[in-house]
Amino acid sequence: MIVTNKHGLSEAWIAAVKGSAEEYQKAGWLSMTSLIAPIRIGMLRRRHEDEIEEDVSDRIWMLLGSACHYVLANAAKNADAITEERFCIPVAGREISMQPDRVELIEGSSEPEFVLRDFKITSVWSILLDTKKDWVCQLNGYAWGLRQLGVNVTKLVIEALIRDWSLGEYKKDPERYPDCQVRAVDIEVWTDAACEDYLTRRVREYEAAWDLPDSQLPECTPEERWARPDKWAIQKPGAARATKVCDTQADAERNRKPGMEIVHRPGEDIRCSRFCSAAPWCSTYCAKHNQEVRQEEPF
Repeated sequence: MIVTNKHGLSEAWIAAVKGSAEEYQKAGWLSMTSLIAPIRIGMLRRRHEDEIEEDVSDRIWMLLGSACHYVLANAAKNADAITEERFCIPVAGREISMQPDRVELIEGSSEPEFVLRDFKITSVWSILLDTKKDWVCQLNGYAWGLRQLGVNVTKLVIEALIRDWSLGEYKKDPERYPDCQVRAVDIEVWTDAACEDYLTRRVREYEAAWDLPDSQLPECTPEERWARPDKWAIQKPGAARATKVCDTQADAERNRKPGMEIVHRPGEDIRCSRFCSAAPWCSTYCAKHNQEVRQEEPF
């Protein structure tokens, strides 16, 4: 990865970001986080790792996440907990590496049972909306791997640090909005059969895509692109806020009152345009934005 510095930050930030990236230890065929990622994104990042450019300013939250994990892992070590230990488990003939944040013994259980806790720094929308599918898949994958090693994980918890939490927003909507900046979220626990089926399917999907050219990699789904659909806003001419927002132009036409105008709000693939470092090599993204796709390299 090439780290740029578009905003003239000090060398300390650059060194910290590069150091954090270099400390990551690759193991196995794929890591669990790679296995659950959209295949097109995962393969493009893997193939173009040395060419991808990311600005240091775009990796600050990732850096703070690494720092948070380091502090929590070292602050509460005890004999009944496993913290940040990497191991590999065979899945469908491939070694998949896993590194759960923290696994604790559940006190009082008749047989040894464990809770797996994962620490996230995230947006408040990850809490207000449905639990992220990636979180559910990741933690259940870890739990299955640990159970193969004899660690009976029966409970899964995300402990989320909400980076954009607001006291003012909580006071406006205390029934829905989180009441503090840290929230523990229970995650559904899958059966071993469901976990193994999911992991095996993902391995097979990656194997099928391994030798495909970049342009023929499986397309990301709207859910994986974090797609925001087109909307049509009904508003007074020149107004900053809409009186009603509709999903279709026809619906907007039916609801428009005399003197109001309809403003088309184009949809956006949020992940692609704002958060995907592999976008310059993605033929689909480049075609949508009238950009020339970066030349495919032999792999």
